[in-house]
Amino acid sequence: MRWWITLLLIGQNFLLGLQPQQEVALLNVQADYQFNQTIIITGSFNSPKKVVTAGIVLQYEDGQSYQQQIPLPTDSTISLTLVPQQVNAIPFSRIYYWFVFSFDDGSSFTISSYLFDYLDNQFEWNSDTSKWFEVYWSTQDTNICEKIQSIALDGLK
Repeated sequence: MRWWITLLLIGQNFLLGLQPQQEVALLNVQADYQFNQTIIITGSFNSPKKVVTAGIVLQYEDGQSYQQQIPLPTDSTISLTLVPQQVNAIPFSRIYYWFVFSFDDGSSFTISSYLFDYLDNQFEWNSDTSKWFEVYWSTQDTNICEKIQSIALDGLK
């Protein structure tokens, strides 16, 4: 029985050694934005290989994408400030983004994607959901929601 457990552990370690190792580890990746002004993406990375270039790809729900090279500081941090109009960020949409790293040996590695919802954060929004619509408004008047829902329902009919 002991030899069976030993053989099982050796086999497990062998199989773990065959799995591809991640070439770049990202830590504390964040996307912060001020609607219609800036999008700031930050984080840090760790890689056993020497990274020579890094880039970011943003992809929007409509299929459009934007790519940009990221300046690499010596301390393995990423900090990129984007202007929403420059990168064609679509208001009220979900934005997926990922990083691509190139190494001194000519290989490259793409990190799995992250996402954020690019919503208007200039105002305190109220919201309400009905069977047919999701309504947002920024005034204190709660009757406006009922009016908007009614107009939208009339338009749907």
